[in-house]
Amino acid sequence: MVRVGLLYSQAFLNHDTGKHPESPERLRAILAQLERSGLLERMVPMAPRPATERELSLVHNEALIYAVRGMSAMGGGALGFDTVLSAGSYEAALLAAGGTVELVRQVAAGELDRGVALVRPPGHHATRHNAMGFCLFNNIAVAAEVALRESNVKR
Repeated sequence: MVRVGLLYSQAFLNHDTGKHPESPERLRAILAQLERSGLLERMVPMAPRPATERELSLVHNEALIYAVRGMSAMGGGALGFDTVLSAGSYEAALLAAGGTVELVRQVAAGELDRGVALVRPPGHHATRHNAMGFCLFNNIAVAAEVALRESNVKR
């Protein structure tokens, strides 16, 4: 049987973007569909852990990490026209990145065959210097960089 890890936490819903297009409803809808289809019960649940500042700094500069942490600590705001933060965004972003690191580690180690990361905020648009496109930290880039440095993964 294929072992598929499911990375998810209610803490991801604390990244409150209001009526923004990337909202907690996205994860709720995906989870509901996984449950209706019977796939949810076949997945291996994974709880996230926060990314370390060292892990984030492999991909992002200190100014971005500071900006996300600071704006979230002040209750939220916007980093650019399309990237909204709330008081819970920094914690959710740390969990999304750290959880993705752990999911990739388990797949690379053969503990899981595949993984699904149902995380918020998403990360694929964030660059070294900028949060953008709804994304604060580039979760998959952080996980890939950690895997390249700490496992036998070649690419």
